[in-house]
Amino acid sequence: MNSLRKFLSRSFGWLIAVIWFLCRAALVTWATLAIYYSNLPWAVMRLALAAAFAAFTIWAVWFSRQRRMSAIAIVLFLGVALSFILSSAYGQSIWNGGAGNWSDAAN
Repeated sequence: MNSLRKFLSRSFGWLIAVIWFLCRAALVTWATLAIYYSNLPWAVMRLALAAAFAAFTIWAVWFSRQRRMSAIAIVLFLGVALSFILSSAYGQSIWNGGAGNWSDAAN
């Protein structure tokens, strides 16, 4: 019974570690893509900024042992998230609300 408890405890620990890794990877990926597909004027600047963000965040979250680097990565992520929220809140999308009505198709 003791070995079963140890096995389940280790399995649960590994499961939590995998889920934690996937959550962090998803957040880094989302923020990198949000930078890349942002409305910055030059494509090269978007690509360079997204690559720099991804490289720094991966280093800060997984390889750096300093808590300050992880805190900086969190602040940068929150800045990207806030920028994403504010840019989509002002209706800068190209979607046209009047297009695509079914009543227009009948005429």
